[in-house]
Parts: sequence; C-alpha cells; structure tokens
Amino acid sequence: MTPVPAVLTTVLAVTLLAGCAPKSVARDSYPGAVPGAPQSEGVIGEEGPVAVWLDEGESFAVTTFGSSSCPPVPTGIEQTATDAVIIRLERASTTVCTADMAPTTHEFVLAGPTDDRPVTVTLSGESSDEETELRLE
Repeated sequence: MTPVPAVLTTVLAVTLLAGCAPKSVARDSYPGAVPGAPQSEGVIGEEGPVAVWLDEGESFAVTTFGSSSCPPVPTGIEQTATDAVIIRLERASTTVCTADMAPTTHEFVLAGPTDDRPVTVTLSGESSDEETELRLE
C-alpha cells in the first residue's frame, strides 16, 4: 500500500474540520466593531454585545465579544414579531481558542421592514439560560 503524503493528509484534516464548523446565517461577519457604534469606556469586552441599525428598519449589526480565534457564530435567526428577533449563537470551534476578548460583528437583514421601536434582539446561546436582550432604538 502506498503511504499518503503528509501534505495530502493535512489538506484532508483541514477539510474535515472545516466541515464541522457551524454555518453562519449572518449576511456578513467580520472582526471588529461597526464604525461609530456605541462603546463604553474601559476594557474591551466589558460592555457586552451591542446592536445598531445599518439601514434603519431593514438591516442591523450585532457586535459580540469573545475569543478572536473562535468568535460566536450566528446559526439561526427568527423574526418572531415586527419588534422582536431571536439570534442563536454557537461556539465557532471545538478546538482550543485564544484567551483574548475581541469584537466580532455580524450583519443581518430583517424578514420584513419595520417601523416599530424599539426592536428587541435576543441573543440565545447553546443553553436556554444564556440569553442577552439588546434594543434597536
């Protein structure tokens, strides 16, 4: 039997691990916060998640804080009312993550435009006791 070259083994392992990563439902995700988004003073990450309108009544962004190598991944979104959205977040990886606190921003589009204010955005974690409510004014 012919041995498998090390490069091929590495490519196969990376491909298999990438297939296990949760799929994001965000329109876009990127490191950092939305330019101009409100942030409190102090150590980054102390302010917790932030939600801001991108296109008022139609699209918004949520900035979360966590490991820069394993940021939370939004795996589900449900607009339960014209003034309420639930976003399910999952851990990005099952591998070892860096122990830093960095912002990651996820952009979303509402199922339908709304004039209701405030819009409550509930971030739901893997267990039911991991919920955070944010408000889009």
